[in-house]
Amino acid sequence: MNQYIGVTGFTKPEQILSALQSVPHGHRCKLMVGILVSAQSLRRIPMKNPKWAKRYPSPEHIEKLCLSDERVLNLVHYTGRGHPGSLVGDMVTIHQLAGRNLHGFQLNMAWPDVRHIDDYRLATRYESGLVLQLSKRAIEKVGDSAREALKRLYFYRHSIDAVLYDPSGGEGEAFDPVKAWEFIPTLVNAGWDVGLAGGIGPDSMRTVEPFAAKYPHLNIDMEGLVSTVDGDLNSVAVTTALTKAFAMFA
Repeated sequence: MNQYIGVTGFTKPEQILSALQSVPHGHRCKLMVGILVSAQSLRRIPMKNPKWAKRYPSPEHIEKLCLSDERVLNLVHYTGRGHPGSLVGDMVTIHQLAGRNLHGFQLNMAWPDVRHIDDYRLATRYESGLVLQLSKRAIEKVGDSAREALKRLYFYRHSIDAVLYDPSGGEGEAFDPVKAWEFIPTLVNAGWDVGLAGGIGPDSMRTVEPFAAKYPHLNIDMEGLVSTVDGDLNSVAVTTALTKAFAMFA
C-alpha cells in the first residue's frame, strides 16, 4: 500500500478539497480519506449517539467522497458491530456504492473471520488495500501482548495489506507510548506495513515524532482530535495537523 497520513470522518467533498490544500504535490505520502461506514449506517438505522451519527455519511454519498486525485487514498472504515455475519455482503455492497475511486477498506473489527475477507476478494476480484485495525478490544483479546498479536496476524498474512495500531478508536484517547514501542517494532520487524493512531492531532504531533524518526514509512491516522465536540471535522485542526504531519514525513 501507499504510505499515508490519514484523517477519518469526512462526510462532504468540500472537506476533502479543503484538506488537500495542505498536501504537497509530489509528496510520498497520500492523504488517506477515511470514510466511516457501519452495518447500521449502511442500513439507515439511526445511531443513538448524535456525535457519531455526524461522522457517518448516508450510503448514497459514499461515492461523492471518493475523489479522483493522485494525492488521495480513499479507504472506507467499516464496522459490523451488531450485525454478525454481514461482513462479506456489506463489503460487496459498499464496493459497488463507492465506485471506481475506492482504494480499499479498513476493518474496524476485532479479528474478523479471515475466510470472509477472502470471500470478499474473490467476489469482487479486488486487489487494493485492506487495513486491519488493532483496536483496544482486539489487543485485549490477545492479552495485551504484541507477540500474541503477531501470532494471530499470521493467519491474515495473505488477506490484508497493513495493520493500524489504534487503541483509541476515534475517541481522541492518546496511545500509550510504552505499549506502542512494544507493538510497532514487533510488527514492523515481522514485515508488516504499520500505522499508528490514537490521540494524534495538531497539538500532539510531537508524540509521533520519535516513531516517524525510527520508522519513516509509518502510516498515521487522525480522527477525534481533529473533530469538534459535536462530531464534525474541525477544518482548522485538520489543516494544522496535516501541515505538521506532511512536514514531519518529508
